[in-house]
Parts: sequence; structure tokens; C-alpha cells
Amino acid sequence: RSVLRSALDAEATVAANKEQTAQAAKQERERLTGTAQLRIQEHLRAIKVDEDRIVGSDDAIKQAHSCLRSVQHTRYAFFASSQVCERRLELRADRPPKAHGRSQAPDDAPQEALRAQQQALAASRRALLVFEEKAKLLLRDLEGVRGHLARDAAQRRLAAEADRAWIIS
Repeated sequence: RSVLRSALDAEATVAANKEQTAQAAKQERERLTGTAQLRIQEHLRAIKVDEDRIVGSDDAIKQAHSCLRSVQHTRYAFFASSQVCERRLELRADRPPKAHGRSQAPDDAPQEALRAQQQALAASRRALLVFEEKAKLLLRDLEGVRGHLARDAAQRRLAAEADRAWIIS
């Protein structure tokens, strides 16, 4: 009888240990599930922030492209004006010495005004080229930031999906 009693006690102890182990595993699973759900919520909040910043980056990129185009068009217009000025200087150089009573001295006022205009246009074009290069660098930086934000959002989406898959399994 005592052997039978010992066997029954051992079976009861094993069953109790299995139940305790199952209960502990269930509690650990619930704790890990709660932690995974918190991580998912954190990822979703970060994804929303990234998406908002991506929209802001897109707007900034559009504005920077618009500014770059404006600077380029202005520089092109200055080039055209510079060509007109250059042509006027050539025409003045080709004129005969006394035409219609006007002075043709090499340094008369219209000639000086044309030279000053040509120098101003050249200086403006150089300054616009500098602005254009700065705008291109800014665009490259903005596109880099946007790319970084997009990668971060994609990684967080992947992590959130992995956590969801773990919860389901």
C-alpha cells in the first residue's frame, strides 16, 4: 500500500509541477505579448512621426527645386542680357568714327555704361552660380534626410509586423 501511495503522490507532484510550469509559461507568454504590443505601439507612433516628416521633407524638396529653377532661369536671363550687351559693344566698335554727330571716343558715357552693365551681369551670374550650387547641395541633403526617414519607417514597419507575427504564433 505504501508503494501505491508513494506512486500516487509522485504522480500528483508531477502533475502539480506540470501545471505550475504551464501556468508560469502562460504568464511569461502574456508578459512577452504585452511587451510586444507596447513595442508595436511605439513603432506605430514613430512611423507616424516619420511619415509626417517625410511629407514635410517632400514639401521642402519641392520648394528647393522651385528656388533652384528660379535661380537657373534668372542666370539664363542674365546670360541673354550679357549677350545683348556684348553685341552692343561689338556694334559700337564697328561704327565709323563720326556717325550723326555723336562722339565715338572709346570711353564715352554709353560705352562705359555698357561695360559697367556687362561687369554687373557677369558678377550677378557668378553669384547666381554660387547660389545654384548651394541649392543643389541643399537638395541633396534634403533627399538624404527623406531617404533616411523612409528607411527608418520601413524598418519600423517590418519590426512591427514581426512582433505581430510573434503574437499570433
